[in-house]
Amino acid sequence: MKVYLLYYDTNYGDREEWNTFHTPCEVFDSAEKRQARIDFIRAQVDEDGEPVEYEFEEVDKDIMTDDQIQKWSE
Repeated sequence: MKVYLLYYDTNYGDREEWNTFHTPCEVFDSAEKRQARIDFIRAQVDEDGEPVEYEFEEVDKDIMTDDQIQKWSE
């Protein structure tokens, strides 16, 4: 089984924006759902109606192989 992680935060040019305790991390069961979430986030605007710039990091992680899933489900 593969999980698809998405980390994102505002991108104002400061590396300090990324923080282990405050940077959102979301988990998805498909790359398509993750991409839909990215598209939704990119469509956000600030209080002046201007687009908000975000920096995204995507990670694909196998947490179980197909053989492990088969054995686990037996």
